[in-house]
Amino acid sequence: MIEDSKKMIGFEVWMEGFPPSSRLSPPLDLFAIKEFTNMYGDDNPLYTDPDYAKNTRYGCLIAPPTITNGVKYPVTRGVLDWGPYPFAGFPAQVSWEWYDVFRVYDRTLTSMKADEVFEKKGRTGGLVFTNLDTSMWNQSEKLIATGEGMFISVAREGYVEGEGMTGSGGMLYERPTTHYSEDEVEKIVNAYDNEKRRGATPLYWEDVKIGEKLQTVVKGPSTFMDFLGGETGRSIGRLRVTYPSFEGGLAGEGEQPRKNPVTGWPYESRWMEHYDFNLCKGRGLPGPFDLGVVRCTETMHLISNWMGDDGFLKRLTSSIRKPHYYGDTNWFSGEVIKVYKDNVEGVEYGAVDVIISVINEVGENDLPGKATVYLPSRELGEVALPVPTPSPENWKLTTKRDAKDFLNEIESGETIFPWLPSVMNDYYGWLNSQSR
Repeated sequence: MIEDSKKMIGFEVWMEGFPPSSRLSPPLDLFAIKEFTNMYGDDNPLYTDPDYAKNTRYGCLIAPPTITNGVKYPVTRGVLDWGPYPFAGFPAQVSWEWYDVFRVYDRTLTSMKADEVFEKKGRTGGLVFTNLDTSMWNQSEKLIATGEGMFISVAREGYVEGEGMTGSGGMLYERPTTHYSEDEVEKIVNAYDNEKRRGATPLYWEDVKIGEKLQTVVKGPSTFMDFLGGETGRSIGRLRVTYPSFEGGLAGEGEQPRKNPVTGWPYESRWMEHYDFNLCKGRGLPGPFDLGVVRCTETMHLISNWMGDDGFLKRLTSSIRKPHYYGDTNWFSGEVIKVYKDNVEGVEYGAVDVIISVINEVGENDLPGKATVYLPSRELGEVALPVPTPSPENWKLTTKRDAKDFLNEIESGETIFPWLPSVMNDYYGWLNSQSR
């Protein structure tokens, strides 16, 4: 598995049956942006109300910056989707840096390449880390965002050829589903009712002090609808191709199936490990659990409430430390740790660093992170956009090459590809639609 993973380094990575986006994505229209914000529970009118947004500095609706997680899932299982490897996989860290906003009807070009594969020994056995670099441009070929993702593959016993993961490898983590008292329910409801959004009132850089606390934002208790909403949100802007492995929970051709330990049905989709109380144990977890990248996206709600319409999220790093289960509640909070001027290619920005904590109902920090926010300044003026980008040599628009060139790379062995008929049919069908 490690040897096969290292073959991906330097090449475009195929994500769970979706080919690299060597063509522009569908437009980020009002429906797509609202679908994404609904997924993580943010009704900020800057992202959802065109009439409100047209009176902001942008003059139109914009998307939350973390929509990058929906346009391009920044971590991938890599070869785990291609062969019978005895591993369970989990996203570990997601980092993004932005240079401009996504405006309504923007389209994207994306590139994701494997950068590094290495092994460590963990508490439960062997761990394989895959690091990936992602870059994203708009339809004018302007670099909008760059990102890094880390994926961990955990060695698991109990893999049976032809049957998939049986779940006999032991549990990676044990915790019962939380039952809330009446007082705990009231506390959560009050937090929702008292949530404040800065909105159009500017937060000036000069007024921010080290040690300042951001108002806490609550998410939860998580339901199955929340988990399934994550499936919707992570598909925004992608190629609209058929993904048979998720249809009805039935494993698609080429996908390594899961055997249901209760019914004995051997062809369950691995995605159902997220949602099924029986199948989740095959991933070594005691209950249904969220998509970690969706949790990273939810952090945006905390940041946007605090920084207001005129703030700009420059950088965000989130580390996925613990699972988030069905019924869990997360409390997102932040504290200012640094206030400074950031000089980017001769342009000065009023910058603030915020340390982020995401504490669940049992007291675990399951998503520690850090954000850098640029704020309007009485001295420096409004945040100048776009922010100067890295040199073109570091972030070339590699995805502009023709899709047929990519097929030639596959056929010549220059890039790694799972030779699965279902995926090939999707890709050739997509090519035909582009030619039409």
